[in-house]
Amino acid sequence: MHRKLILFVLGCCLGWSSPISAAQYWTNKEVREALGPCPSYRRGIEIGYAFAEPYGALQFINPKTREKNRIYAEELAVTLRIVNRNNFDDRLESVSTPIAAQAGIKQVRQLPQQTANALNQDYNQYIYPVDELGIAGSQYTVGDPLTSDEEFLSIVELRENDLFIHIQDVRQIIYYGDMIPLQLIFANAGAMTVYAQLRARKEIDNKYRFKVLWPSCS
Repeated sequence: MHRKLILFVLGCCLGWSSPISAAQYWTNKEVREALGPCPSYRRGIEIGYAFAEPYGALQFINPKTREKNRIYAEELAVTLRIVNRNNFDDRLESVSTPIAAQAGIKQVRQLPQQTANALNQDYNQYIYPVDELGIAGSQYTVGDPLTSDEEFLSIVELRENDLFIHIQDVRQIIYYGDMIPLQLIFANAGAMTVYAQLRARKEIDNKYRFKVLWPSCS
């Protein structure tokens, strides 16, 4: 009870329960390079460079019985990049995937050391759910929105140890290199299906971390 009260008060003070926005502004050329090939697009929202990695503690599997390339994880962390090409704001309201029971947006925040001590934690990070992710509209100056480099496009990057999509209770067998489907619901753009490629965490196995198998654009 004491722990929950501290987190509730801290969350209210820092505004954790309110929608957040982490937009940056990049040129169209920078955005094209950042999203990679074949980004998903719907009503001005473009999503690319999506990856999923094992998250949290991993169960020990006997190497003699371990299936090659299989990911033995109940949780995944998804990172991706979202661009809002519209000149008005949008919001990412929910995330889901058919491979797991739960999925949602999370953010890692640094706790003051005094608070971490009060919670009897050896580390000063806290991961909390984000109800909505605000995505600011882009700022156009001159030129065609799809070809010009004179505009400044709004991009939100979900990345490790910051904002990310947390998948919990994975309920099917998955392998490195698989493309897992995610459904993202936006307030204005509506529902989008995005595919994130499974790769290993840095500290686990670099062999599969950088083996990018981009899907066909057809």
